Amino acid sequence: MGFWSKHRRTILITTGVLGCGYALYRFYSWKKQITLDLDNDLFPSDQDSDKIIRDALQSHFKNIQGISETITLPHAMGNLRLRINKDFDLSPLLEKVQGQQLNKPLQMNEKLIIWDKIKILSFTKITTSVWAMVVTFLYVRVQVNILGRQLYMETAQGFLDSEEQDESGAFNRHAQKVFLETSDFLTKFGFTSLISKMEVATEHVLKNMKLTEYFNPAHLSQTIMEILGLFINNGKTDSWVNCVLPPNAAYYQNTPGMLSNRLNDPNTPGMLDQLLSEARNVLLSIDFRNIVQSTTRIVVDGLMDDLSMELNNTINFSDRHPLVKLLSRVAKLSDAVIEEVGVNKYIKRICSIPDVELFFTLLYTDIPQQTMSSLSESDKASTSSTSVS
Repeated sequence: MGFWSKHRRTILITTGVLGCGYALYRFYSWKKQITLDLDNDLFPSDQDSDKIIRDALQSHFKNIQGISETITLPHAMGNLRLRINKDFDLSPLLEKVQGQQLNKPLQMNEKLIIWDKIKILSFTKITTSVWAMVVTFLYVRVQVNILGRQLYMETAQGFLDSEEQDESGAFNRHAQKVFLETSDFLTKFGFTSLISKMEVATEHVLKNMKLTEYFNPAHLSQTIMEILGLFINNGKTDSWVNCVLPPNAAYYQNTPGMLSNRLNDPNTPGMLDQLLSEARNVLLSIDFRNIVQSTTRIVVDGLMDDLSMELNNTINFSDRHPLVKLLSRVAKLSDAVIEEVGVNKYIKRICSIPDVELFFTLLYTDIPQQTMSSLSESDKASTSSTSVS
């Protein structure tokens, strides 16, 4: 009791100091943990940042592909189907050669002339259908990937203030809408030129082929691919590209029927020119040309497989048969090629080609030099602003 009375004040002071010290230590640890957690949220590590960016990129890529497959592509394919059925109606020629429109039968030379027209149109129809379907599908994917990449890079820059973003977004949206509408350029403005160029290639390949010449699946496939190859590689490099997209924004302003009212904003034509230039560069690339050729080959091979199965039920298609007996079936092949997207097995087959997926993955992640320069300048501006402050 004497010890406690004698040292009571010292013990209480010491205990208080130790208690306060422990309390301060716990408070400091708590504050430090909160700060670390906040830093991790605001300034994640490089590894966490890479994962966030990678996940965001993957999610955005899937969203862009969803837009392509559910909106843009079905609309473009619907217009393509209408044009093919309108411009390649062979029924009047078939009825005429069969004598259904005449009171007197045709002379042999007249029949041969009509059959020759049917021959050219049948092969022009199937080659046009295959090429237009493939390129329409690939071009829609190209433009949507370009827009998705641009949107992602603009978001990543993050150097515009809110007012500038609002103004920029306004004219960007106009340019993007017009750019997406170029998916219909082929069927609205380039289709006549496409048919003309394809018909020239068809006439060149078939000029020495007689109606009595015997065909088998391999010969038929070879003929179709020869026509497509001649069309793609004939003339100037960009001859077929001009069928797919307009040369520049001025074309929209000067061509009746275009939605040029969206180009009234002075910034929009420049933005549209940039998008069209990017798309044209992609379509003119060797990689895109190779994808078109390999994809058309896969589609044609599938068509021949289906035709063989169909004809084996009626005739032995493994044998050779006169071309004249196959023309109507050749023309009818296009029906399956231009079916609606949801039931089009050839589009599904294209989607499953690894090289196609790789091509668009690389396209989406490729950053044009112009964008890199823009990012570099924004980084310099941000650094300069930070130094001044």
